[in-house]
Amino acid sequence: MRTSNPIIILLLFLGSCSIIKDEDIQSKEDLDAKLRLTRVEISEGTQAFSDINPDGTYVLYGRSFAEASFNSQGQLSALAWSGLSASNASFNSGSKLRVNHKSESADPIDPIEFTNKIDYNSNGYPSRITSVTETDNFEFESFEFTYNSDGNIFSIVTLRKSKDGILNQKTTDVLGYVNNRVSRVDRLIDNLNSMTEKSETIEVTRSGNGVITMIEYTFSNGTIRFYDQQCPNENCFWYFSEIEQPNLGPFGNPNISYNNTALGFLPTQLVDSRTGLNQTFGEDRPPDIFFVHPLLILPHLFKNGVEVSQIFINDWWLVSSIIDPDLNMNQDETVLIDYTFEVP
Repeated sequence: MRTSNPIIILLLFLGSCSIIKDEDIQSKEDLDAKLRLTRVEISEGTQAFSDINPDGTYVLYGRSFAEASFNSQGQLSALAWSGLSASNASFNSGSKLRVNHKSESADPIDPIEFTNKIDYNSNGYPSRITSVTETDNFEFESFEFTYNSDGNIFSIVTLRKSKDGILNQKTTDVLGYVNNRVSRVDRLIDNLNSMTEKSETIEVTRSGNGVITMIEYTFSNGTIRFYDQQCPNENCFWYFSEIEQPNLGPFGNPNISYNNTALGFLPTQLVDSRTGLNQTFGEDRPPDIFFVHPLLILPHLFKNGVEVSQIFINDWWLVSSIIDPDLNMNQDETVLIDYTFEVP
């Protein structure tokens, strides 16, 4: 009697809607080459003991998702998002993962439906990613990428605007490399309304084996923000401790974890951490929020995408610097990211 092919069993487990023959896939490498991302689902919860189900899982609140579309070459061409709150919802309301767009609704907590549209360069990497609202087809955000001869990102031009015209900003980032690893980013921010500009820098410090140990942002006003990497290797949790000078700190400790998937490392958990080393910290600070950003959600589309995503952490993680002595936020808040794959 013939033994079942374990690859076929795995395909059935993944819920593929196609019939795959034995001769089509004979190895994990064959399977990986055919898999594609079809859905991203976001769940938000708390790590407080009182919010743990009897089976040990977290009680989750707030769900959102994105459905994928593909171009004629089989490349991911769009993610249609539902369920995320606007950026101007208060820190204490709305989803924790948000769209970086100001809502004109009377209640910004109301979800915004929008689509990330993706165009590609001839080298197979994204050339432009836009964010467009579903209701009125307004493009409120775009990212344009250029690359060096090694396929690494050379520049990112980000445009952000609001319908009321108050926000009209262009940010140009030029990435510098040493031994094919990012060492520095030079940033120019143009206010297209006032026709003024300011310069910022991002410096990257590494250990002897090349792992990032420190990310240092220097802002135009002279403030320096450090992100201290607490993880000894690239494949475990990324623990960052944020410290600002000349102000006091640290202000926050976002934790990011990744899983190694068929498409590369993808983020599976974002944590607004308020606990650690048997103590709590930051209890008097409102919850932090995260933003949908292509480098955060889709790092597999870029060479060294996970690492570049971490260097741009300041663009997708917003720490609340407000101090409220009446708060007692003594538990971690978590965003869980679930990616669904299928064989077309």
